[in-house]
Amino acid sequence: MSFQLSFDQRLAYDAGQAGITLPVTLRLSQSTVVCEARIDTGSTLDGTAEEVKESYEAFQ
Repeated sequence: MSFQLSFDQRLAYDAGQAGITLPVTLRLSQSTVVCEARIDTGSTLDGTAEEVKESYEAFQ
């Protein structure tokens, strides 16, 4: 089974850098926060789902 993705914008990134940084806008009702999200393209973060869950819970 195959799927096609399409996007409204194309972003340039430095292929020499680890991962890709994207601008992100988070919205909830009338509140807006602009930040950056990093995508790990080369599995530089090596962790299990349980480790990710524990890290997330530690910040709550």
